[in-house]
Amino acid sequence: MAIITIDRNKVTLSNTKKKGIIFGATDEVGAHIAYEISKKGGDIILQGNTKSDLELLRKKLENIKNNQTFLYCDHSKIENFNNIDKVIANKFDKLDFVISCLGQINSLKPLADPQLKEWNTIISQNLTINWYILKKTEVLLGKSQKPNIFFFSNNEICDGFPYFHAYSVSHGAIKTMINIYKKEKKKFNYNIKLIDIKKNNISYLSHIVSNGKNSEFKIKVNELVREIFSS
Repeated sequence: MAIITIDRNKVTLSNTKKKGIIFGATDEVGAHIAYEISKKGGDIILQGNTKSDLELLRKKLENIKNNQTFLYCDHSKIENFNNIDKVIANKFDKLDFVISCLGQINSLKPLADPQLKEWNTIISQNLTINWYILKKTEVLLGKSQKPNIFFFSNNEICDGFPYFHAYSVSHGAIKTMINIYKKEKKKFNYNIKLIDIKKNNISYLSHIVSNGKNSEFKIKVNELVREIFSS
């Protein structure tokens, strides 16, 4: 299994620290959130698909003296996540927040154009991986007094947007998945949200991204951070 962890430091932290993981932390959305949570003193694992991207993120955060673990794990192969629950448990005794910025589409085309392999890959890298994240983090989230779970998408794409084919189908299913999970966890004080970002801030050639200067996006990130640290 291709998982390598790089600890910023080995300091043992108090249980009052907010502990969590950001999947897709090396993309623009994830990196911005990682920066804001680090400033607040959060103890976080930052997952990225490549070592080079993780190194760039490490440099962005190097002036913030908090505990960060940089986790190399390529999400394009879902089996790489088979033991990720154990990797997280080796670091944390609970998870106060899980944030997923994962999602990918390589090209825009009519709904019936993708080949079967491409269709299945997009479903796997958008829907299945996010379901697997819920499955693999559920136990540690359940040990938090108020677990927070955040996903990012766009309402138009979730409702079905032309030429986004399997990506749009996946995100519509993610919206349904979140609604199901919210109802199942209603009695357990979970805070579960799908955060809407503008469609023109989604790069169909890579992962979900956003312009860091976008004031609306910043407001949503600040609200997300407040929700994590207010519990």
